[in-house]
Amino acid sequence: MDETKVLKNHFLLFADLNNLIEETNKLSISEKISDYFIDNVNFFNKSFTVLSCAYLESYLKDVGMLIIEEMNFRLKNNPVPHNLIKWYININKEFKKNETKYEFFSIDINKKNIDNEISGDIGRTINLFQKLGIDLNTNSEFENYKDIIGAIVTKRNNIIHHNDEASDISFNDIIVNIELIKEYITIIDEEVINHISYSNKPLKKVES
Repeated sequence: MDETKVLKNHFLLFADLNNLIEETNKLSISEKISDYFIDNVNFFNKSFTVLSCAYLESYLKDVGMLIIEEMNFRLKNNPVPHNLIKWYININKEFKKNETKYEFFSIDINKKNIDNEISGDIGRTINLFQKLGIDLNTNSEFENYKDIIGAIVTKRNNIIHHNDEASDISFNDIIVNIELIKEYITIIDEEVINHISYSNKPLKKVES
């Protein structure tokens, strides 16, 4: 199965996190466990939950930039006048002279712009990918993960904003949640691959 380099990189991050959680879990059931460790189990649970969601959001940011960079690469190789795009977008508005640019069009969206859109929240994720040209709502598998991922992100939010002690989740629960996040971003990644592949089809010859 095809996958983006972004997905590959984040799967490595999740693998390292899983290994850390598993080692921490072994310590938690060790006969030599210290009182300090026992007193801070919830801290580890909270940290691992927050970190897993941070990796989720990092994937969304990086794959969003990947799409923008890919489209800019194609625009560079198939140049379109900036003024033509602006005219089309504002077809019923006055074309102001000071807004003209005698250059080829490019997508001037950077990582900071993407940062403002990024969230593990399902609704905001859907909105981000709509802007990138992908309708995640048409994917039935994505629909199946909405509630699951939403619950994980809500738990993260409660930890950060309401100091939730996370006493209702175990290390094994977090490992399961990570697998669910990996499945979720794999579904998104497939949509990204399809989107990039479709938009890379050869242009039809215009009949004269």
